[in-house]
Amino acid sequence: MVTVRLELLLGLACSLGVVLSVAPFATAQSSNITDIPNVTSPVIADVVGLRLYMTANEAAAAIQQRLHIAVSTSPRACAGGSPCMKFEAATLTPGKRYVSGLSIQNVRMDLELTFSESYPFDANHPEALTEISYRPSFTNETEQQAFAAQVRQKYGPVAPVAMAGSYWCTQGIKGGAFTDIAHSQVNWCVGPTLTFDGATVYLSDKDFLSRQEAKVNVHKEQALPAL
Repeated sequence: MVTVRLELLLGLACSLGVVLSVAPFATAQSSNITDIPNVTSPVIADVVGLRLYMTANEAAAAIQQRLHIAVSTSPRACAGGSPCMKFEAATLTPGKRYVSGLSIQNVRMDLELTFSESYPFDANHPEALTEISYRPSFTNETEQQAFAAQVRQKYGPVAPVAMAGSYWCTQGIKGGAFTDIAHSQVNWCVGPTLTFDGATVYLSDKDFLSRQEAKVNVHKEQALPAL
C-alpha cells in the first residue's frame, strides 16, 4: 500500500458548450497502482501528428505536415494573427530560454500546446511537449459524432477509469475491495494520459515538470567534489 500524489487533468471548457469531464489532481491514500494492459499507450499516441515530448521545432514541423499551417519558432512577438511559439526564461536552468506554448484558433480548430523545459538543459532539446489540447470545429451534430467515431477507431479500447469521458493510460490508482483489475475499475490514471469527451482530445504528462524538479533536487543534494 502506498500514498501517491496524482495530478489529474483540469476540466477543459470547450466553445460550443462541451466540457471535458476530467478531475483536478488529488492525493489518493491507501490505494494500489496497477498496470492496465491492452490499452494504447499515450506515450506512443499522437494527436494530429503531435506526440508527447516533441521539441518546439518538431511540433512546428508536424503541424506544417498534418495541418498545413506554418508556425514560427523564432523568439519574436506574435503579430498579424500568424501562430508562433511563446518563449519563456527557464527556471530550472537559469539564463536559458525555451518555448512554453502555442495557440492556434481558427474556423477549423482550437489547438493548444504546452511545453515544459528540459533539465539538464540541452540546446538540441530545450523543451518537451507535455500537453496537447485539440478540438476541431463542427457545424452540426453529425460531424461531431463522426469525429468521436474516428477517435474510438484510432485509439482503440479505453482504460477502465471510473470517470466520465474516455481515458487511455497504462497505469492507474485502483480503490475498493478488489485487487483484480477485471473486477474493479481504476479510479484515476497515473502518468501520461489521453482523454476524450465528445469533442476535445487532450494528451498530457502532468508529472513531467515535477520529475524535472526532482532532478534538480538530487543534483543539489549530491556531495561536493573533494578539493
